[in-house]
Amino acid sequence: MEDHVDRNDTAARAVWDDYRKRQEFEHLLIDHKISWFLTTQTIMFAAYGLTVAQAEDAEGVSTFRIVVPCVGLILGILTCIGVIAVVNSKRLSFLGFKAYCEAKKFQPPEPHVAMKVENAAPNVEWGVKTGNTWLTLIPDIFTPFLFAGAWFVFLIR
Repeated sequence: MEDHVDRNDTAARAVWDDYRKRQEFEHLLIDHKISWFLTTQTIMFAAYGLTVAQAEDAEGVSTFRIVVPCVGLILGILTCIGVIAVVNSKRLSFLGFKAYCEAKKFQPPEPHVAMKVENAAPNVEWGVKTGNTWLTLIPDIFTPFLFAGAWFVFLIR
């Protein structure tokens, strides 16, 4: 009985295709979350900016200057939580795929395998290189925090 799964094995290829589609889907969710977040933040910053020329005691301006930053701060925090949850989904999908590869000794297509050792469990990488994948997710995770911080400054000002 052969201990190593052939890369042309239909079942192994189906698992690979499923894994790849999950990763693409989760990244698309991150993209959508960040795109909608940036759109809302742009509109809110523009609206807030229109009040800068208004006197503090003008009708509704002081309330508006509190409500908009509060909403922006909350949106920043919630978006960051959502993005972190999606990143975790990507990580969990990767760990499941990695466990499958290790159990079946399936060598995934390049560049997802870090080390090829004959008849040994592969050292499966997340993305092209796991460390690099985490690095590329930093803007997705911290952009909402950056905006939340800006709104916090406006709020306490």
